[in-house]
Amino acid sequence: AAVFYSAGHELNTHGRLTLPAGAPADSNLAELAALAHCLLRHPRGEPLAVFSDSMHALRCAQAAAESGGGGRGRGRRRVSDQTQDGRWGGLVLLIQLLLRLRRGRTAFFKVQAHKGNRSNEIADALAQKGAGGDGSPLPLPAFSGGGPP
Repeated sequence: AAVFYSAGHELNTHGRLTLPAGAPADSNLAELAALAHCLLRHPRGEPLAVFSDSMHALRCAQAAAESGGGGRGRGRRRVSDQTQDGRWGGLVLLIQLLLRLRRGRTAFFKVQAHKGNRSNEIADALAQKGAGGDGSPLPLPAFSGGGPP
């Protein structure tokens, strides 16, 4: 998983995911882990624009951002709809919590994958390095089955 701000930015990072034994990794999990890691490290009071080529991660983040008390949004997708699959349900709940703690504006944008967006290509290259075992484990809690183990 990787987070890329700009060349040389101190918050750029990449690393491997630490998963519970037997838990399969997938690209959706990596994208959500990168988003959670970004939300953990980005200053809560500063605006944040998140660009991703993962529609799944953006849908999950948008549902988390729009959810009100109890995970409900008016006529919108509920967070519980995004946590049905235990592979990433815990990360979606973590993202929801981190978004609620933010004071700065947070916006989400979709970018096309592999279409020459330089920042996206750099983020993908960093993610590949992390997937290959390069870098430290990302400091995220390990979730399985939709909640803490």
